[in-house]
Amino acid sequence: MDGCNISKKSDDDNDDTIRCLIHNKKQKVICFDCNELICTVCLTTQHNKHDVEHIYSLKTQFTSDKRIKRFDTRLDTLWDTLQQLAWSYDTIQMSKRRVANQFREMHEYLMRKEQWLKKDLDDELDKTTTSINNIINEIANIKAHATNNKVNDINYKGEVEDGDGVDVMNTLVRSIQTSKSMDQFINKQFKPCDDGVTCDGDQLLDFVRRASQATQAIHTVSRPLRTYFNSYMLENDLVEIFDKYIYENAATKIEHGFRNHIFSLLKDSCSILSLDTGEWTVINDKCTPRERIFRSVVYARGNVYVFGGQGSADTYSRFSLIDQKWHNDLEIIGVDGGESISTCYDGDKLIYLVGGFHNDKMLDRIDCFNIDTQQFSSVGRLSVPTRASHSFFRLGMIVIVGGYVDAEYKVSLKDILEFNSVTKICHVSLETEFLPNEPIHSCYDGLDHLFMMGDKSTLLVDLSTMESPQIESRASFGTCHIYH
Repeated sequence: MDGCNISKKSDDDNDDTIRCLIHNKKQKVICFDCNELICTVCLTTQHNKHDVEHIYSLKTQFTSDKRIKRFDTRLDTLWDTLQQLAWSYDTIQMSKRRVANQFREMHEYLMRKEQWLKKDLDDELDKTTTSINNIINEIANIKAHATNNKVNDINYKGEVEDGDGVDVMNTLVRSIQTSKSMDQFINKQFKPCDDGVTCDGDQLLDFVRRASQATQAIHTVSRPLRTYFNSYMLENDLVEIFDKYIYENAATKIEHGFRNHIFSLLKDSCSILSLDTGEWTVINDKCTPRERIFRSVVYARGNVYVFGGQGSADTYSRFSLIDQKWHNDLEIIGVDGGESISTCYDGDKLIYLVGGFHNDKMLDRIDCFNIDTQQFSSVGRLSVPTRASHSFFRLGMIVIVGGYVDAEYKVSLKDILEFNSVTKICHVSLETEFLPNEPIHSCYDGLDHLFMMGDKSTLLVDLSTMESPQIESRASFGTCHIYH
């Protein structure tokens, strides 16, 4: 093979063909095994049984879109790899934002804890500083009277009222602690006035009266509080907690061919809309007829689940996007079924069932369905029963918004509720100014923002800060969804 990888152009006029240095023949063959251009002699002598292609064959393969067909398989492989990388990128980016949000919330919690711990200390420090200032002022008055009856015989050097009060008070406290007696402390902190300054009898009597009045004051000694925490043990515990509760695994990508699609379900029929092509795919397989399932349809792991509904309150159905088949009339066992249930998926293995209406009563339940075990279980209770609300899972919290708190669909849930999936505590995270009789629609961007829409106004809520500027609008809104 020596020399075949070195080529030159022919000296013939108007001949730019690359020629073999050994045989001086045109190199019209490519050897894919050696990745070299070769001539026909090299082909028979040194590249026998190699994967080769002649220029004439390549010309027939060179399509109008400027591609060689033999590379189509490689392009398919590259496309599969790019899709996997895009999935990894999205997953990693989402995880990065989730981690940042979780640590921000932890940081905000630690700051609130710090302020809570410092509050008592600040209150006691203010009391202590006030008492020290009052005593210093009283000493100044008494010492002035005791020094040859001269008004302003001494002046307090510290001037606690002026300048940087913290630094001055720190200096004053050090002086108190290092002085062995009151006289030594006075000599350190007070200076005599000019000897020429005197006062008459009236001034002296008034001064003594004020000094005598000051001696009746009671100076409260504040508690010598010592608040601290064992940072070493706290850090060790945090390390153990992080090691225990931080999970890292490969995200599962279910291949079903319906990504970037919207699933539409009505009674016993369903269809799927492609957002890329705008085309509908009608599913021929029939679902058990269900109504009032507006919020009880949820996607998880390549399946669409529908829980309860009017007409089939105690069962649920599962539609597999992989084989496009319905699995109907699966029993809801261990928890309430019902209609107008709100559902949300935690991104792992749990689907939460929130509120609803069953057996003529409103439900305040939060239950869950385990995808792995196919079992239902009770989780906790809402602070108020709801139906047809919008719920979503965010950073370990189930956020509930919109819907109704009465059986007649007349009183809206106007405030935002949050249910902690760990502590099982539900609370109002944000009170809004929507009217109780105002229908509220909502959508969530999957990250930090919630959009609430009423008849006359809208509200954009930053869930990380719970800031909510009201956006006035005259338009009336219907249902809104954000699909990922």
